[in-house]
Amino acid sequence: MRLNKIIYASAIVAASLATTGCSNWLDVNQNPNYPAEVPMEQLLPGIEVGAGYYGMAWDNLFYCGVYNQYFAQAQGASQFKSTERFENEDFAYTYRNYLTSVLSEAQRLKSGVSENSPYAMIAELISVFCWQNIVDTWGGVPYTEALNPTIFEPAFDKPEDIYADLINRVDDVISNISAGFYEGAINGTYDFVFGGNLDNWSRFANSLKLKLAHRLSNTDAYNNAGLLSFVESASFLETNAMIKQSTWSSKAGKMYPADEYENGSYFNKNINASRSIVAYMEGDPRLEAVFTKVDGAVLGRLQGSYDTEGKYSQVNLAGIVKNIPLISVWEVDFDIAEIYLISGNMAKAKEYYEKAVAASFAYWNLSGQETVVTDGYAKWQDNKEEDFKNICLQRWASFLFTQHAEAFFEINRTGYPQVSGITEASALDDNFPKGMLTQPICGTVVGNRRPQSLLIPAAYVQGLNSNAPTRQSDITRKIFWQK
Repeated sequence: MRLNKIIYASAIVAASLATTGCSNWLDVNQNPNYPAEVPMEQLLPGIEVGAGYYGMAWDNLFYCGVYNQYFAQAQGASQFKSTERFENEDFAYTYRNYLTSVLSEAQRLKSGVSENSPYAMIAELISVFCWQNIVDTWGGVPYTEALNPTIFEPAFDKPEDIYADLINRVDDVISNISAGFYEGAINGTYDFVFGGNLDNWSRFANSLKLKLAHRLSNTDAYNNAGLLSFVESASFLETNAMIKQSTWSSKAGKMYPADEYENGSYFNKNINASRSIVAYMEGDPRLEAVFTKVDGAVLGRLQGSYDTEGKYSQVNLAGIVKNIPLISVWEVDFDIAEIYLISGNMAKAKEYYEKAVAASFAYWNLSGQETVVTDGYAKWQDNKEEDFKNICLQRWASFLFTQHAEAFFEINRTGYPQVSGITEASALDDNFPKGMLTQPICGTVVGNRRPQSLLIPAAYVQGLNSNAPTRQSDITRKIFWQK
């Protein structure tokens, strides 16, 4: 079966998941061969929830959680041993579902409403958001021809070209908003992200453009002066664009993804807190919001020490906040802080850095961020190099159990946290390198390198499409924007 036949057939199945209201946005009790006809606007909840769900479901939740060294493989289990060793992964689950569920349904919604409908606008923005995640994960993929059911072997596009087109698409939406092109309102019942607030969607568009443009900071396409002008003239998110905790239910298929997996005891049996994130955030109340305590403290396991006995902290799954951000306020503010830092405006960089940390604390219903940024472990230094590091490390901390894929991308864009050269467990125990990642003490299949991109999924691309490039031999191939 050709790739696009798979995509098209799966899109029909995905259509059966289209919503008819908040209570059944993921109703799988329909015949997938005969999806119910629903008004186009009722496709929106499934598109929005899918964009969030698959961003923090199996691949990004667990594999990126290990890559980012939020999680370590627990002793006595083996589910993520190969992940800690950086053996090959392809994230096929995420690739399949972004394409066959979210992007296919977003295209269906755009095609089913007038081009000046605000539903078309939201569908376009979520499409761009998902494509950005796809390119940042795999690099060059089928894009221009990917969702055309008449093309069985779509061409692969260069990631640079896809990014340029994504920025153009967002620019078109922003221009249309400015020109008053979109007419009508959004039924808040169907908008799970902003409840029909179109001003917030306008801010989402600006924030998405900021993210795309800023991701290119290591390339010749980056223009900090132009981006600074955009920052100072546009309005950005002041409330998180997210799928809220109230969306989830206790019904299978509608649960918060981490809760869904805990039915198989993946957190209880397989996951400990990583010492890397625990050592960096020591004493930070956000750490205690995510992980349980052992003898009164959060205790992290060394990466790759799954043969070592001992009791270590686990995810506090019953107590964590269970939203899924698409774009967070802190993400935006960290990017703005970095842009100001590059421009030399230290005062504004500090302002947005502190705003970002405060927004992260607010997400976890915490206060006291001053203990981090004013006189704490990540205090602003008024030094470009040190404060760039502060921004990067606090971004890493803020993405813990909120945006694991974004953390993976940003580590690879900035080079922070850096990777320590210490590989001996005893040396790590004696003098753990705070604010750094560590090489797993079990060793890796790629030496001292870390994952940079994922393999092209074999089940959905490789072997089904003669246009597919030769599959790389490991997951350290860099994407064009990476440091």
